[in-house]
Amino acid sequence: MKRAAQLLEKTQMTVSEIAYEVGFSNPKYFTKYFKKEFNQLPSEYLALKRKKL
Repeated sequence: MKRAAQLLEKTQMTVSEIAYEVGFSNPKYFTKYFKKEFNQLPSEYLALKRKKL
């Protein structure tokens, strides 16, 4: 999940692309586990990180 967070911050990849990149076969599962780890959806995480740039 840390790798996924790094990709969200540093690349222009979509959430789905990142899900596949880090080994999930289904972006829905990726979103579920990302939320469990970071207490927010990948899209929310992405929006906050990009806002800070």
